[in-house]
Amino acid sequence: MGKRQGIDIVDFLKDVIYKDKQVLEDGAHITVKKVFNFRERGNIDFGGGEYKECEIAEINPEERSVDDKYGWWRLEEGEYLIEYNEKLKDSIPEGDIIIIQPAKRLIMNGAYHPTLIIGESGCIRTILHVGENGINIKENARISKLFILTENIRESEGGKF
Repeated sequence: MGKRQGIDIVDFLKDVIYKDKQVLEDGAHITVKKVFNFRERGNIDFGGGEYKECEIAEINPEERSVDDKYGWWRLEEGEYLIEYNEKLKDSIPEGDIIIIQPAKRLIMNGAYHPTLIIGESGCIRTILHVGENGINIKENARISKLFILTENIRESEGGKF
């Protein structure tokens, strides 16, 4: 099993904000598009007949000055749902494993999200945990790293893992 190179990974993504800043040697940064609060509690049962997703409410980012092109989310301690700008295309090869991890810059500011293994195309969302000091996040901030493990890389392409 090997890792796909970052330049190849962006070919599997839609809505990349700024390719030159997001491509890494072995992955790609992905960026935050929306932040939501969890509202009313949901239900999870054994059979699924009583399943109900919890209600969420989008948090609008606020501009710090009139010159700001993008706003900021001022997040207090707690859990939030985040949605990324980037989406996975339908063209991910079978057998590839897509993994998303929190970026070091997020962790070093007292926030994190779980490591995700993504198995389907489309919109990507995860829970964001914010520590007791809170965090400010600007729209389109690079907060996570996406990389792809694959069985399809030949050794001549440096695919030895």
